[in-house]
Amino acid sequence: LKLFSFSSVEAPQGPVGHIVCTERGILAVEKKSLLLPPLWNTTFCWGFSDFTCCLADSGSDKVAVLEAPADWGNCLCAVSPTPSSLITSGSSAVVCVWDLCRSPKGPPALLLKQPLYGHTQPVTCLAASTAFGLLVSGSADGSCLFWDLNRLRCLTRLPVQEAGLSAVAINDSTVASCAGETLSLWTVNGQPLAKGRAPLRPGGSLSCCCFFEVKDWDVQGLLVTGDTDGCKAHPPGMPCSVPGAEMVHLGGGTAGAAPQKA
Repeated sequence: LKLFSFSSVEAPQGPVGHIVCTERGILAVEKKSLLLPPLWNTTFCWGFSDFTCCLADSGSDKVAVLEAPADWGNCLCAVSPTPSSLITSGSSAVVCVWDLCRSPKGPPALLLKQPLYGHTQPVTCLAASTAFGLLVSGSADGSCLFWDLNRLRCLTRLPVQEAGLSAVAINDSTVASCAGETLSLWTVNGQPLAKGRAPLRPGGSLSCCCFFEVKDWDVQGLLVTGDTDGCKAHPPGMPCSVPGAEMVHLGGGTAGAAPQKA
């Protein structure tokens, strides 16, 4: 498994699946992979023909196969709010909350904590915030749901998007959602803030996004996005209409229009 850092020359040449902004820089893995906290050197992978998933250390050929998610159809997305929890979803349209059990005496295992129902088509993206106790899920039907991460119940259903959701992200005050080439910003309570289009090549679409907040005292936050064309360039930052935010797109497109207030 390869872990890509944008401080180096090498970068993903295929669709970007997960981006993590750390003090060491921006880390990324390709589609169908998730970096796990707290060190971001372990990867959760899915998309195998038998519906199983696996855990692997970056740069290692050793993997641990996890069979439990196979009972819930094809996994399409995952998020890890804490080192001991994992949330998956996919073709079943059910969001599954798991306890991730890792022991030096045996292989890791996933124990189902609770399934969450609310989408009618495959769930394509997930994001979670332990600070707000918030889980966000997006579906191919254009729906986006906010869940209470602690009580595991639905809080808010956002207006249906024009395209299926491809990525969601959460920071201290804002939720970002990507649908096609459209980027939307919301409050953590589900109120609209801004909406705009990312700088993509013709036919491209956003595949992932994350907020870049390394320094607590830095009020000028960044929203980093990746697209299906792969991360090959760093176009200039695209100003956002939400105060104190700027968008940086890591992809092969050209500069596009800045998001406008909703």
